[in-house]
Parts: sequence; structure tokens; C-alpha cells
Amino acid sequence: MMGDRLIGEAPEYTLEQWLRCDPLWPHVFDAPAYAHLQSTLDAVQVMPDEENRFNALKAVFSQLMADATLTPLFNYHYRISAPPGVNGVRLTPRGWFEFTEAWLPAPSQ
Repeated sequence: MMGDRLIGEAPEYTLEQWLRCDPLWPHVFDAPAYAHLQSTLDAVQVMPDEENRFNALKAVFSQLMADATLTPLFNYHYRISAPPGVNGVRLTPRGWFEFTEAWLPAPSQ
């Protein structure tokens, strides 16, 4: 599964909740693996030390990536400041562009 998640100010919480609450995950894993993931997240959540908690969550995601269950999308920039339909790129009603129609490379800095 490829994931694109807008994270915001609390990335650890957002990512943990994505694994807990997204309705797709129970269909990605078989029942025992999904139950194991949820119990692992429960164990991570009750860790009293914030740094240990974040490192444990990082380990969960690292394992999902190592297992090829999750492929993060990163290193891209949304830089569209044009009306809908310019150069063949259409924006959705919420201002997103259709990824199937355009691939804009990240700016070289």
C-alpha cells in the first residue's frame, strides 16, 4: 500500500491514529496480524516516556516498510497556483490536483 498522509503538528499521533482508525488496515492484514498490530500500538501508547514512545512507533512503521506493507510517499511539493485546467492539470473542488494527470518534479534547490 502506498500512503500519502497530511500530518500537521502532531505527526506521531496522526500516524498512530492512521494505523488504528483507517478502515483499510483490517483488509490489508489477516486477522491475527491486524490484532498483533493493534496490541503493539496499545503497548506503544502506554509508554510513559515520550521519546521511547516515538521510537517504538518509528519501529512499527519501519517494520511495515521492511515487510513491504507500506511505501511512504515523500519528497514532493504542492506548488500549483493556477486556475483549474491550466496545462492539462485539473484541480478537484477542494483544490487538489489529479495525481493521475500530472507529475510535477520537486524544485531543485
